[in-house]
Amino acid sequence: MVHSPSHTAGVYCPYFPDEGLVYTGDIDLTRFGPWYFGADGDIDGFIRSSRVLLDLDARWYLTGHEAGLLGRAEFAERLDSYLQVIATRDRRIQALLADGVSPGGLARHHLPSPLPCRPLGAHVGRHWHAQAPGAHGSSWLAPRPRP
Repeated sequence: MVHSPSHTAGVYCPYFPDEGLVYTGDIDLTRFGPWYFGADGDIDGFIRSSRVLLDLDARWYLTGHEAGLLGRAEFAERLDSYLQVIATRDRRIQALLADGVSPGGLARHHLPSPLPCRPLGAHVGRHWHAQAPGAHGSSWLAPRPRP
């Protein structure tokens, strides 16, 4: 098991060295991007955890959603794009603040995704959108180093 703090501090990714396989769970490479809006989610931890998976001697990466089974090179390539979603969200926050949106008003701008989370229900979607600005924390003030 590889400790992989991301959504929450207690996330682990099962690693099967004999098979050359790691189950990446919710480091899932979806277009939605990384989800780190849990009460103890950590963006920088998510980035570190994602990179640690590439340090493993794995040939195969099995994601928890959508992407499925990927070889090492494809996982690495798609991981870069996936983590760039964080930088995109940082830029959106900075632009909204520069346009006069208050930190409390950021939740109305659907930061975890470009659209409201309708399939999840209004309550869950509102919660995610409310958590997103806080998860980005100091990135409002200065750009985050490249993931």
